[in-house]
Amino acid sequence: DFTFVPTKIGSYMITVEGRDARGNNVSKVFYSYVSTNDQPYFSGDGYDALTISTDKQKYGPTDTARLDVFSQIPDRDVFLSMERGRVNRFQILHLNGKKGSVEMPLTDTDILNLKYYTFIRGHFAGIDNVIISATGYTGAGGVEIYFEDKDGAADTIWDAIFTAGADRGIKPIGLGARDTLRLEMGFCLYGNDIDDSTSPLEAGLGWITKFSKDFTNKAFFEKQKETGIRKKLVGFEMQEKGIARHDHQIKDFEGSIIGRVSSGTQSPSLAKAIGMGYVDMHFASVGSEIYISIRNSLLKAKVVKMPFS
Repeated sequence: DFTFVPTKIGSYMITVEGRDARGNNVSKVFYSYVSTNDQPYFSGDGYDALTISTDKQKYGPTDTARLDVFSQIPDRDVFLSMERGRVNRFQILHLNGKKGSVEMPLTDTDILNLKYYTFIRGHFAGIDNVIISATGYTGAGGVEIYFEDKDGAADTIWDAIFTAGADRGIKPIGLGARDTLRLEMGFCLYGNDIDDSTSPLEAGLGWITKFSKDFTNKAFFEKQKETGIRKKLVGFEMQEKGIARHDHQIKDFEGSIIGRVSSGTQSPSLAKAIGMGYVDMHFASVGSEIYISIRNSLLKAKVVKMPFS
């Protein structure tokens, strides 16, 4: 049991950490929100073997909060830490699309020529101190706009973007569209294509795995790099009608399991079903024929190069 008495309104970040049976660090982060308003009180994300339950639906200042920490990791120490933050007042809007679609007269900044993964702070849609960042996860170009939502800033910026972009066909699009776009580019999604049980070398992320620095499980990955990987994250296109989904089994012609699907969808942009998955190295070459197990049927697919086209 863990108890604390929040004295101020804010978000309380609670981190639980431990090591699994293989010696890998595992952690889970929870957020408990203390507020006088009617807002979500608790959320978590991370490793399922570490969980926290709460004794109340909501907490206000000076309430005593009791948290029960449960670990499925046997005979190992679990560490808990807590940090208080502010109630989140910042918002983000993703403005993505073709060059002409995001060229809007809302700022004096040359946002179209921002270097990738750089940002500036400036004036946008009449709002000061806005961060305009050349980042995003769609592969479609554009910017992300960060700002503090005070005095109606969110409504002002939202309305200004849709007014300025009306003749360009701008539309509000949710995370579902972001997910299909990132998949078309072959971008990994944490929790699907990569997690704390996958290898960056198997996922094609060796280019950001710097062996000149220390990091968790470095010795294991050095050995894996030396001896070679046994499976690889590949892209595939369905050759028969069907949509692959996360955790569907990937099999060979004879029905033997050779891997699993990590992400899959029907691509609206490409008008075909695509996916990514880990397969044995014997089936990882472009052009390899694989089969996706969907509702007790084996549907043919073909390994292709990413990004998808």
